[in-house]
Amino acid sequence: MSINRNYLLISVIVALLLVFGGLVTVLSGTSNGIDAGTQDQNVKKIQVEYYYDPSCGSCNVVHPFIEQYESNSSDISVAYYNIGSDNSSAQKFAQLQKSLGHVHVPFVLMGDRYLTGQDNIIQNFDILVQKIKNNDIEPGDTPQEYMAP
Repeated sequence: MSINRNYLLISVIVALLLVFGGLVTVLSGTSNGIDAGTQDQNVKKIQVEYYYDPSCGSCNVVHPFIEQYESNSSDISVAYYNIGSDNSSAQKFAQLQKSLGHVHVPFVLMGDRYLTGQDNIIQNFDILVQKIKNNDIEPGDTPQEYMAP
């Protein structure tokens, strides 16, 4: 009987410690790494602008790549701009073309760096995400094309 009583006492103490520890965490707003959902909310996502045209063959290759990357990553949030059927997206892209010179779809803008073209996007998208995530890129005054060294 004493083993059951000791087991019950230990179980109650452990339960109280867990409840008290959770309450302290909630009240203090800190996390000990157990609540991954709360930690994800505190991570600022990299904002990605993706410009495409459904009639573009390269865009049709890049589009599923971007969607898959976004669904597998908590690091990015993608805004999709269909310049083929959305007039405001087309106007926004025209402004980018005006300021950057000759750029074409598929086109990805992350902060002050951009990728254009199927091969460049697929080969360098993750590299650029990681560099931005790790603050490994010098900021620029205007967007610059990113090409991996």
